[in-house]
Amino acid sequence: PFVNTIPNNQTVHVRVQNNANPSSFSTTSLELIVNTLAVNNQIPYYSIYENPFDGVGTFNLTSRNGFITSNVGYQISYFLSQSDAQNGTNEINNPTAFVGNHLQTIWFRVNDSVTNCFSVGSYELKVFDSSVVVNIPDPIFKARLLASSTSNQIAGVGAGIWFAADANSDGEIQVAEALEITFLSLSGYVLPDSEKISSLEGINSFA
Repeated sequence: PFVNTIPNNQTVHVRVQNNANPSSFSTTSLELIVNTLAVNNQIPYYSIYENPFDGVGTFNLTSRNGFITSNVGYQISYFLSQSDAQNGTNEINNPTAFVGNHLQTIWFRVNDSVTNCFSVGSYELKVFDSSVVVNIPDPIFKARLLASSTSNQIAGVGAGIWFAADANSDGEIQVAEALEITFLSLSGYVLPDSEKISSLEGINSFA
């Protein structure tokens, strides 16, 4: 096995000779190319909300494909363990209606059918009680709320009194927390479109 010493692209020179007559030889070259899969390995967890709550939910795993990669030519498959993802075995056969548990880890394998290169990664499933946790499906809206604190002017509980909407720091906004907030500053007109809130679903839970 040879590990390339020049990243991404390296030329290797080849000499072929007649063992009985070493002066009889020819040379050529070949290119070693390392293709990088454009894969995001920092996938946010996949949450669903239910009532009544039992900690088990039905997830459409394929709805997360856009988070994993923007290359529509890659093949994405899902697995229950890292070893299965690495080996491409025991693939989840119902990814659009997968029944999963709260805090279960899902592994994915991204394969480039042209080069046969692949990469694996994972994300976590979470199931929340919709009667307790506010459903905020827009990740930018949710991130803005989670970023609120006593030192920035995002969420307020009174005139000039700033507050952390996620008071218990669990990465979610409970209904009780939302009812404490009486003022939100979410303006993003100077931001690029990719950083703008597209849905305010969940805002009705705030006082």
